[in-house]
Amino acid sequence: MSHQVQVKTQIKDKAVLEDVLKELGYGINYDRNLIDYWGKSLGKIDISVSINGISDKVGFKLNEAEQYYEIVGDFYGMKTNQETFRNSVKKLYVEKQLKTLLSKKRYNVVSKEVSKNGTVKMLARTMIA
Repeated sequence: MSHQVQVKTQIKDKAVLEDVLKELGYGINYDRNLIDYWGKSLGKIDISVSINGISDKVGFKLNEAEQYYEIVGDFYGMKTNQETFRNSVKKLYVEKQLKTLLSKKRYNVVSKEVSKNGTVKMLARTMIA
């Protein structure tokens, strides 16, 4: 039975992805070989993520044709699952991307509210001259 995953994302900005991973407490390495649960190499990845002290099992690989990062790896034995990992990265990535976009448009985020279901609402304001 295979434990390997490959998940399409909308993650395109490497710098924001790195910030997200660091903020979530994951260690990161670059240009590493992805290793499955059995120790077999699955090929090169661009960003390797250290989860619970385990490295080179999960990471991100740039899909060069479509210019986004895919989550790749073997989550078996990682003490977290693919959905939990993907959702936490995706949520924080979207928040950081939105803040960057608002900042470029000269908006300031004045409040952020997270509902019980995980929905995030942000209030942003700007000065009109």
